[in-house]
Amino acid sequence: MFSIKRFETAYAIEYHVSNIFETNATVTIIPKEGTGIKYVKTRLQEAFPNAWEMSYGPIENKWEVKITVKKTGGGRECLIVEDEHWRHDGFHA
Repeated sequence: MFSIKRFETAYAIEYHVSNIFETNATVTIIPKEGTGIKYVKTRLQEAFPNAWEMSYGPIENKWEVKITVKKTGGGRECLIVEDEHWRHDGFHA
């Protein structure tokens, strides 16, 4: 199961993206920074210079990525586009 959750405070917008995984064995997962994580970090820095944080890794039986974007500071504003079937958060200058 895949989920995306969005939280907002007066100072930041936070996204939690998670994917449940199943395992029958005790597994130690050491988070590594692959191409996908590097790409997301590069795009976050481009859109929100020094105004974001990202963490990722296993939590219980799911893999979770947490992205926090500060509302103040340099960078771009967030544009929210919604309809009844999907939600997309895009960025514009």
